[in-house]
Amino acid sequence: GGARENPEVKDGGVHLGPDNEWLPPDAPLDYRADDTRREAFWRAARRYLPDLEFPPYRHLPGQTPHPHTHPLGHRFALPGADLPLTDDNWRTDRAYLAGVDLYNRAFWWEAHEAWEGPWRVSAPGCRRHLQGLVQLAAALIKWHQGKQRGMEKLARSSRTLLEAVAAEHPRHLGLDLPDLLERSD
Repeated sequence: GGARENPEVKDGGVHLGPDNEWLPPDAPLDYRADDTRREAFWRAARRYLPDLEFPPYRHLPGQTPHPHTHPLGHRFALPGADLPLTDDNWRTDRAYLAGVDLYNRAFWWEAHEAWEGPWRVSAPGCRRHLQGLVQLAAALIKWHQGKQRGMEKLARSSRTLLEAVAAEHPRHLGLDLPDLLERSD
């Protein structure tokens, strides 16, 4: 626990999500991993908070017990997740980095929760950035649930917010926003 300088992000940035591989619309669904891409995947999805314990399941609204309101919920929460994120503290902000780790492991609802607290109390530039990430995570939940319309709406909203931030700061809070936007298409 506690904030500390993370050597993985000290001189660089954070990487949000491994690359995607898009299949043709008529391709059969096959969720097996391509072992030839395993090493590149794990390099791309390195951990920023190695001590963070992941929840026992990924919450999917309507499909798994709600983490906080259901008696069987996993109760995942981060202490200090209501502190403002700034351009100066992102390298040691546990909520922000936990959100990145969670997102990179497809815990999209939990990443959304990790980023939502700081989003509510941060200054406008960081708030737009966090809101864009929250909406991107929510779009991926909708995608996973097969809710195309909701996914498209959230993805557009996320893109608008992140493009506005990228116009002023292409690399913001450790993220290469143009790269993220390109990979999010």
